[in-house]
Amino acid sequence: MSGNKPIVLLYHQVSSKNTKFIENYNINVNPKLFDKHMKILKNNFSTITFKEWGEAIKNNEDVSNKILVTFDDAYSDAVNYGGEILNKYDLDGIWFVNGGMINNDKMFWLSKLMYLYNNGKLNDFVNKFNVKFSGLLKNVNLDKLKVKDIDSWAKDNYSKELSVSLEKYISYFLDENYEIIYTYKQLARYEDHFIFKKIN
Repeated sequence: MSGNKPIVLLYHQVSSKNTKFIENYNINVNPKLFDKHMKILKNNFSTITFKEWGEAIKNNEDVSNKILVTFDDAYSDAVNYGGEILNKYDLDGIWFVNGGMINNDKMFWLSKLMYLYNNGKLNDFVNKFNVKFSGLLKNVNLDKLKVKDIDSWAKDNYSKELSVSLEKYISYFLDENYEIIYTYKQLARYEDHFIFKKIN
């Protein structure tokens, strides 16, 4: 490992329950476990902020023994639970925020697709989509794919038509709160400890 690269810990959701939208990804950490992680970091390791890392690069300092805590997507529960726990231990972190999800009722298109997969409705959606948009999706046998294969297939086939069609299709039977909505007010509560990077 290069001396200018710290150890990067990446988190997504921090919640006491695993939302159906992302359960197949196995990216949820229980708040009690996350608290234990941060307590270990505080007591046994040296953390680094994104700004400090930038300074280390300029000065050619070795930061390979330091740890940077990061979060992808800024799920609402991660902002609330994760933010409180990091504040508790006076630790900093960096959030990679999907700006398109702030202050609205949207959900990631890929999360919608996985929700359909989890509820046995993905094949039905794909069949109906292909009737309307013939040839836009690559042919694939969804019944024989693993979650990571479906994820790759979905990303390779993304289109605006796919996103719009998902929203219309899923609204007919969605029975769970989105749980990934966050607001500027939520994010602002932790601005002293986090750097927020908008990714979309």
